[in-house]
Amino acid sequence: MTLCININPNHTYKQAVEAAYHKAKKEGVVLDKGIEEDCLRVMSEPGTPEGAVYHEFELRQVVTKGASGGTTISNTSSWKSYEYEKIHKMKSYASALARDMDSIADDLQKELVAAGLDPKDVRFSVGEAGELRACSPSGKLSSDEISLFSKLANEHSEFKSHAVQYTRALISFVDRTIDGMNGKFARYFSRF
Repeated sequence: MTLCININPNHTYKQAVEAAYHKAKKEGVVLDKGIEEDCLRVMSEPGTPEGAVYHEFELRQVVTKGASGGTTISNTSSWKSYEYEKIHKMKSYASALARDMDSIADDLQKELVAAGLDPKDVRFSVGEAGELRACSPSGKLSSDEISLFSKLANEHSEFKSHAVQYTRALISFVDRTIDGMNGKFARYFSRF
């Protein structure tokens, strides 16, 4: 039987292997001999230091498709794959939050129009503390309108909740990515 390791952004590879191994043993799962030996080896080694931070560039995997149809993955080790996947999962999470925020912003604009306000081309960004700020890319909104739309966005509980989660997610990993703040997942973030 194989071992399923769950990706946890707060765990090192060694901690993830230990958790999966002990869970399998507790549930009475009989592991393949090679997997059992690998688990015991990983658990006996010092492993990556807790709190160690890796950059996506250092962990990047090179995937090559051969003429025979086979695939080769090089420059990887189990712990590097694990660390790379942690970053990838955080990018996916931040992207999902940004998509949700796109939808919430569209709904908020419809609510503003229904309330008799004219949001024209309002866009929103999120600051380091999770506060939302309205802006007008074309400059059509007055400073009073921008202040009002910013206030309404921050009072919208779902939008505000997503903004806070989004900021926390970005801060936890964005400096470890190749794209950094230029990544599509960071499109809402602004240091204002």
